[in-house]
Amino acid sequence: MLLPRTSSLIRRRNLHRTGFKSPTPEDGSDDLYARLSQLRSSTLRDRNLLGMHTIYLGESFLLTYVVRNSIDAEATPSSVSTLQLPLPTAASNKDRLRPDSHLSEEDLEVLRLRNAFTLPEKEACDALVATFFQIVYPAFPIFDRRDFALLYETNQISLLVLNSIFALASTLCDAKVLKMAGFDCRRSARKTFLKRTKALYDADYDRDKVSLIQATFIISFLWDGANDAKDMWHWLGIAISIAQTKGLHRSTRHSILRLRDRKLWKRLWWSLYVRDRHCAGTVGRPLRIRDDDCDVEPLDETDFIDADDDEFGDSDPVVRSSVCTRINVNFAHIQYTISMSRLTVIFGNIISSKFPISPSRDTLSSAELVEHLKIWRQQLLLRVSDDDEDQNTWFWARMLDLSYNHLLILLHRPEHGKVPGTVISPHHKALMAANRISRIVDEFLGMGAMQQTQLQM
Repeated sequence: MLLPRTSSLIRRRNLHRTGFKSPTPEDGSDDLYARLSQLRSSTLRDRNLLGMHTIYLGESFLLTYVVRNSIDAEATPSSVSTLQLPLPTAASNKDRLRPDSHLSEEDLEVLRLRNAFTLPEKEACDALVATFFQIVYPAFPIFDRRDFALLYETNQISLLVLNSIFALASTLCDAKVLKMAGFDCRRSARKTFLKRTKALYDADYDRDKVSLIQATFIISFLWDGANDAKDMWHWLGIAISIAQTKGLHRSTRHSILRLRDRKLWKRLWWSLYVRDRHCAGTVGRPLRIRDDDCDVEPLDETDFIDADDDEFGDSDPVVRSSVCTRINVNFAHIQYTISMSRLTVIFGNIISSKFPISPSRDTLSSAELVEHLKIWRQQLLLRVSDDDEDQNTWFWARMLDLSYNHLLILLHRPEHGKVPGTVISPHHKALMAANRISRIVDEFLGMGAMQQTQLQM
């Protein structure tokens, strides 16, 4: 299905964005920094801005110093954050235009030749999106489902984001969905959607930074092997870099962002954090995210309520009927995500302490790391029980147990060059953890759940 090149289908606008004047030559963004330096506290009060209408300024930036000194004395750091500032009208309007408005006709023709504007039939699109929200979203809640549903159901969703979702979902969906989308095999579907995603990314089709973070994060799960030049490390690095440019690594508790975006940014940042630790620990890469650079609060249950009141109770019927909102975010999903984010903080400490590049730096001892894991285990609400009747709770509890035992292996395995000459005892903690992982995988195979575990294994 070729998307018609009409503004109603390929422009990306949020239904809530109103009240902004059209850009004019005199209020362009060439003097953006100068205009930001003229902000006063009155312009920062009672703001409820979309994230795309803000700009992040870090403390070491000289402009941040100027802005803070120009704000009225009553605007103390505890009452308002000057790290996230409202963009002048013209600068924010540029992001409200159609994603393709800044591209030349030649660029658009290249994208058309690469079929970047081509989508499967609606039924297949719905099935792929549903697969993503059923399998991926519970572990990595990187979207505001209400906003996503509104944009998707009205054909205004970012094509970059949508194709990235299709690429990952085609790896996880049922074979019949691939047939429905017009593909004979999984590899062909994934390759097609991934090429379209990369084409849109390379063309700078979408300039909304949050969409760029989401899309590059999603395709970081897709790579062909160790020799792939643009592997998971490449795309995850891009996602993290853009997130830090946008300020997602900083607390938004006192920011001018609307509540929904504050929750979304927090979930998105912790998803990046978890993925960063998993990639570093799995393939032996350095940690990209330094804990000293972040002050985002830990996740809690309130961060998973998409709407300000109850989840979708008073929302648009389009949202309630969307494939994006049919899967409820339940207790097991929430507790898994919260517990995993806390576990990966320990994961990063294990990597830094057990495999230091610069041994002179202060690191935690093995005894301290063991104690941290013990505390994490004691605070775990999603318990592993062999007689759990709730398959959903059983699955996510075992996913946590699998990751926990992976950390035990890293923590207790014999150091390189110090492998004992005798056979390792069956009671060795690393060997016991490996055996536990094997049993969990056997259980997943027995219940036909291996397809759902691919993102973590």
